Parts: sequence; structure tokens; C-alpha cells
Amino acid sequence: MRVESQTHMHMRKTVLWVLTLIVMLAALAAGGCDTPALNPAVTTGGTAVATAPVTAPAASPSPTASPTLAPTPSPSPTPSPTPSPSPTPSPTPSPTPAPSQGPVKVSVKTIEESNDYIEIKAAYPVLSGFVDEDFQHSFNAAVRAKMDELAAQAKLDAKSAYDTAVEGGIDMQKCLMESSVKVYTNAGGILSLGIRISYYMGGAHGNNDALFYTLATSPAKVFKSAMELFTDTDEAQVRVTDAIAAEIAKDPDSYFESPAAALTDSTWFYLTKSKLHIVFPEYAIAPYAAGEPDFGIALSGLKDILADELPH
Repeated sequence: MRVESQTHMHMRKTVLWVLTLIVMLAALAAGGCDTPALNPAVTTGGTAVATAPVTAPAASPSPTASPTLAPTPSPSPTPSPTPSPSPTPSPTPSPTPAPSQGPVKVSVKTIEESNDYIEIKAAYPVLSGFVDEDFQHSFNAAVRAKMDELAAQAKLDAKSAYDTAVEGGIDMQKCLMESSVKVYTNAGGILSLGIRISYYMGGAHGNNDALFYTLATSPAKVFKSAMELFTDTDEAQVRVTDAIAAEIAKDPDSYFESPAAALTDSTWFYLTKSKLHIVFPEYAIAPYAAGEPDFGIALSGLKDILADELPH
């Protein structure tokens, strides 16, 4: 009996161990559960001995594999914008130099007309060679218009004289209008010229007239009065008037009087290379026999007050 009892107990222990093993294996299979299994009481010598629960060794958790991340591609470097090439500046063209103004050419044309009572041979200047062609055209047109005006007036005066002679039964010589052109200077940017005009309308003698023109050639302009030749007109008036008075004083009997003011808006004048000439019409300051008194004043005594266009 004792042997059977021992055998029986041995079998029970064996079964218990097997069950315990099964439980442990099941725990391992379940993912490493730590739930302890109680060992059945072990009896030794018939006495049941409680054994401490056997804890299955915790299975080391399978290391969780870190997810393999696809490598983040490095951003492609943003290419620096290729700077547009600076436009090559077009070379600034050099300004075309203005044509140089040389001496102006003066040619002469003539208005010719003849009828029963008058003969006209009126010469007048025609300018060419000005860089400023508009000025040149305007000047030439103005001179021609003035000569046409004088010629027309001469024809009227001649017709009147002719008619009067016919009515009086007088044998009258044909009337006449003539003119000539003279250039006094054409250098240093200054052109000065005159048209001397002679009329004969019957009687003891004829009469004279004149047109004077003084121009700067670059920039082109006409000096419309003698006053425009000076920067200080008051001082110019004193010097020019005194110079003329000094000349008249040398022969006072040949003149009516000395002019109080030599320079006016209507004063006739022209320039030579070295002098300013002031001209008085017939009968203005002297008798007919004196003609058209002409006084030359040295430019050297006026150079500090001459206009910029004039040579100093």
C-alpha cells in the first residue's frame, strides 16, 4: 500500500509538473504573459508542502524594429538665378558739330525797268553761305521787298513829274533811279554793307538816299539800330556824339550844327574793320553840297562797351 501510495504521489507530481510546463508554454505562446501559475502542494512523506509559485521567466520582448524610413532626399539646391547680362549701353553718339560759319558771299542783282518817263537800274545785294538758311531767306526777301517798294515809289514820282512837264509844255529829261552795292566789311563774323541810291526827278540836281545793313553771321542777326552795337548805350552815346562834335569843330562853317545825340533808332551806320561810321542824310546837319556827312569813330576807343557779337 505504501508503495502504491508513493507511486501514486509520484504520478501526481509528474502531472502537476507537466501541467505547469504546459501553462508556461502557453504563457510564452501568448506573448510573454507574466501571470504566475501556482504549483500544487508537494507532499513529502505524506505531508503537503506548499511550494512558492513558479514564475515563468519573462520572455524578452522581441525588439520592435524601428520602421525603416526612406531617406528624406536632400532638397535640390535652388539654383541662383543667372543674372541677366547687363545690357551694353549703346555708345552715346557724339553730337554732330554745327557747321562752321565762314564769310558770307554777297552777290548783286538788279531791278531793271524802262518806260517813257523813268529808267530804273536798281542794284541790291543777295546773300548766300549762311548756315542759318531761314535767316538768309528772310533777309534776302526783306531787301528785295524794300527795293521793290522804292522802285514803285520812284515810278509814281516820275509819272507825276512827267505829267506836270507835259501839261506845261516842258521838254523833260527822263527820270532815273539807280543804286549800287558796297561791302564795307565781311570778316570776323560781321558783314556790313550799304546800298547807295540816286534819284533824278527833274530839276537842277538829283537826290540821294541810302540803306545800310550790319549783320552778325553766327548766330545770324541784323543790328536794327546803332544802339544794339553796345552793351552800355548811355556811355556809347556820350563817346560817339563827342567824337562827331570834335570833327565838326574842325570845320564848323560846313555844318548847320553838331548833333545833340548822334545815336538814335534811325541813325545810319556801318562798320569797317577798325571803325564805326555814322552817316547823316542830305540836309540833316549840312547843306546839299556836303552830301551825306560820314564820320568814322575808331572801334579801339569803344571796345570795352561793344556788344559780344562784335570783335574786340
